[in-house]
Amino acid sequence: MVVQAVGKGFAKVFGSRNERVIKNYNKRVAAINALEDATRRLTDAELRAKTAEFRKRSADGEGRDALLPEIMAVAREAMDRAVGIRSVFNDEHKFDPSQLPSDMGSLYEKLKAEADAKEPEPVMGGAPAPGHLQIDVPNAFYDAVRALYPESRPPFRARPFDVQLIGGMVLGEGRIAEMRTGEGKTIVAPLACYVACCESL
Repeated sequence: MVVQAVGKGFAKVFGSRNERVIKNYNKRVAAINALEDATRRLTDAELRAKTAEFRKRSADGEGRDALLPEIMAVAREAMDRAVGIRSVFNDEHKFDPSQLPSDMGSLYEKLKAEADAKEPEPVMGGAPAPGHLQIDVPNAFYDAVRALYPESRPPFRARPFDVQLIGGMVLGEGRIAEMRTGEGKTIVAPLACYVACCESL
């Protein structure tokens, strides 16, 4: 009885173990969010180069905890671009380019022609990537699509939410992440995979 009372008092002051774990993840999410604007300014080439940079820093002894906010910020941006915004070039989604400002509309036509001219190519031994995933897209175009679709909602946006970042971190630590229906488990798994890819082998 006394032990139970002490335990309850401790939890009131310091929080339950689960509350402390969640608080720790929320601190990491805040650090990831603080990097979002700077990460958005990276070009496609600079974003791709980050993976090799993270691997080198990991091999040089920089720990996962130090690297994690940058890794997750890059993963979030790459997901939004590749899975979301670039879907405007995918004919299946019937994007209407007339919604874009005139200068972005002409850029859309140019990029779409470039993407359509490319043959699908396998990526790292996997399924062939369509042309719209192979071309470099200027940041101004990404910003124009974000202005049209400010909320992360398929098919034209795929920016992972904070809860999905937490799920990716949990999986990346080798733990089980239980998520409710609709919380986006298909986005969580690639985040964890990218963390693993960024560690030195």
